[in-house]
Amino acid sequence: MNILTNQEFNAAIGQFKGVLLDNLQSMIKFKVVAIDVKHVNDENYLFACITFGNNARLEFTISYDNFYQVPIFCFRIYIDERLNFDIVEIGENLRESSKLILNKVVEISITDHHLLNQPWFQIHPCETLDTLHTHVSSQKEFTSEQNYKDYDSSIAYLSCWFGLYALPAIFPQFSIRPIMYS
Repeated sequence: MNILTNQEFNAAIGQFKGVLLDNLQSMIKFKVVAIDVKHVNDENYLFACITFGNNARLEFTISYDNFYQVPIFCFRIYIDERLNFDIVEIGENLRESSKLILNKVVEISITDHHLLNQPWFQIHPCETLDTLHTHVSSQKEFTSEQNYKDYDSSIAYLSCWFGLYALPAIFPQFSIRPIMYS
């Protein structure tokens, strides 16, 4: 499996939005209040907002990083309508208010969003390319020849990436379980 190019990402992100809406699951109650593909500087990105508990809102983007040649996941968390960048305080508040557990093993940093030029948390994409190559390249071995021809490799790549390096990476209570092959 080749890497996902920026052009393939831009072409597939709209379809992936539907896959995400149809297949995002969680052990906690949540509501998707916004999800849209947006465009800035000739780049597409997905923006989504979900709420959980009585007072928490998570905004996230999925965009493409040209340097690392992979999608990246950026997020912001609001508690009681207040944007918070203290990851320890966020973890405590989410655990108390919505039983949501923040995974502290993932390397999360505060950075200026490469498209929006605002501070966001970001899961660092350093090992993403190699990890995804290993996961996705083995897919052909486990898929029948006819089904392999029928599935969209960009959507499979984004689904695999999302499960490993996006929302489920920071909040393990979430998962994406798309039916890729019929």
